Amino acid sequence: MDKISYPIVITAIDQEDGGGFVAYVPDLRGCMSDGATHEEAARNIVDAIREWIDEAEESGIPVPQPGDYARAAAEAWNQLAEVVKSQDKIIQELEGDLTNLRRRTARILESYCVEEDRWETSTRATSQVIANLCLERSFN
Repeated sequence: MDKISYPIVITAIDQEDGGGFVAYVPDLRGCMSDGATHEEAARNIVDAIREWIDEAEESGIPVPQPGDYARAAAEAWNQLAEVVKSQDKIIQELEGDLTNLRRRTARILESYCVEEDRWETSTRATSQVIANLCLERSFN
């Protein structure tokens, strides 16, 4: 392997955790290294990539192509965006249904509720339901 072209990520390690830098390769699961400086971590990850690939090839494990992780992540984000869009559509439909239900309930309440929040009904159960609806309506 002459040239290593895998994207790498290098981040600083907090001083309370020892300081320095850690480097990893998202395409090569578990491939990481570190160094006291950014440059040292970058040099060390090159060796780690070579070793990771050599070990994978010896073990018969397929070696991912550079950028596979980014492509998979982009595909996952696109799938997630589609799920969010479909859920948004469902929520909008439910909100419309709820609005219609509230309007119908308001019309029913208007037919039962009279001055000073009193109502007339034929049964005690219906009275309780309407009382709850009138109370709920007063909070909205």
